[in-house]
Amino acid sequence: MRASQPRRWIGNRTDPGDSRLKHGAELLARNKPETAEQVFRTVLSEFPDSAVANAMLAMALADQGRGRDALFSADFALGRDPHLALGHAARACALETMGLSSEAEMESRQAVALAPTDPNRHSDLAGIVGRAGRYHEALAITGKALSLNPQHLPSIHCRALALVSLGRLEDAERVLASALLEDLDLAQLRASVGLALEAQGNRHEAGAQYREALRLDPSTETARVGLRRLEGRYSRIIPARLRRKQG
Repeated sequence: MRASQPRRWIGNRTDPGDSRLKHGAELLARNKPETAEQVFRTVLSEFPDSAVANAMLAMALADQGRGRDALFSADFALGRDPHLALGHAARACALETMGLSSEAEMESRQAVALAPTDPNRHSDLAGIVGRAGRYHEALAITGKALSLNPQHLPSIHCRALALVSLGRLEDAERVLASALLEDLDLAQLRASVGLALEAQGNRHEAGAQYREALRLDPSTETARVGLRRLEGRYSRIIPARLRRKQG
């Protein structure tokens, strides 16, 4: 669920607008935060004062569970540009990772207020709300995001998981079926839905989602591990949470 922001002036320099930030954002959306971190650190080696790159690094760190490091990078980004919506979104990610969900929601709402037409900021908020168990509210927020971009990957992800959490599997399936996404992105979505179903004890449907994910993209590790867990002699259910990816 990430996207680079437009080029912004910081003092007499601009944030880098090259393809590396976009590539890092795509890695985050595909749940590869370690690789994304390396991309952002490469950018920061050339542009250490970049608010955008620091904010995106914070998101990558938060997705690895490194909340305090993420908060440091997010605060640095906001120190350079207090009105950077991405900076507030990154701070929200860090705070949530640290278990400060209410504070995270406040930061995420500030990001939405600063960038009301950016579906990424709405999907970030939907993820936080969904992980708090407020699934109907998450659906309303993703509805707003998808009105801005009907094929927004992180919003589709959040919406599908909220529907699964509400027991509305057929509706979730319709959301996935209507998504005009690349196979590898759709595979990640189905693997994530599989995790949610597995956590609910719905092994049959979870297995179906994992198999479909592997049909779309045989390299989907989450689906491969999930199937191995379901089919193993001593299989067990692991908790699954609504995650950002977002995106």
